[in-house]
Amino acid sequence: MKSLRLFLVIFAASVVLNGHGAMVLVDFSTLVSGPLNKTDTGTGYIWNSVAGANFSFSNLVDSGGTSTSLSLSSSTPDNYNAVGALVTGANSSPGPAWIGSNWISQDSLFTTTTVTLTLGGLSAGQVYNFEFFGARGNAANPVNNNRTALYTVTSGSSSGSANLNTSNNTNTTVNFNITADVTGNATITMALGTGNDSGFAYLNAMKVTAVPEPASVALVIIGGGLLLWVRLRKRSGVDAASVLR
Repeated sequence: MKSLRLFLVIFAASVVLNGHGAMVLVDFSTLVSGPLNKTDTGTGYIWNSVAGANFSFSNLVDSGGTSTSLSLSSSTPDNYNAVGALVTGANSSPGPAWIGSNWISQDSLFTTTTVTLTLGGLSAGQVYNFEFFGARGNAANPVNNNRTALYTVTSGSSSGSANLNTSNNTNTTVNFNITADVTGNATITMALGTGNDSGFAYLNAMKVTAVPEPASVALVIIGGGLLLWVRLRKRSGVDAASVLR
């Protein structure tokens, strides 16, 4: 009886952990080498800080510091598609809730045309949520034009995109889901978005999260139901283990 209950507890816990997955956070930084794993003192999350106009990093860590299969590289570098230094008027507020330190939101990847990144190591058939934060300027040092960025993620036939006006942005993000194809690769592009009249677009931070599938949620419910059933049977004096034989 105790063995059965222990099995059900482990089963339910494993389904929850495997179904949800952890966040992978990327800071587009001023660092010259990486990815340097840095702790956000505001949230306690671990970030992958990447830099350079042409980079390739493997085994990104999740927000808890555990190594993953994910890799990130850039493939369209030029004089503008680069991670810039801290600049006057850069956003200095922490940003959205998942960003707790200024060093994450102050610098960015920027482009005047289109920049392309490749994220590898995704699980085929798994749904992922991509969330983007871009910013340039703030209340103290505002920019006075439209700097909308268009973020697009494509994996096989699955694609998502969203526009974000990065001008004086402090906490607004955009996000959408895509499903990884059989290659496990996703192409991420940033281009000038709708209404952009400045010729610049920015990406300060990116969050990638595995989305639990309906089947995983169902398994959690089933596991919880089995635990409840065993407990009720025990209270009624029936040996649940013998019933399951």
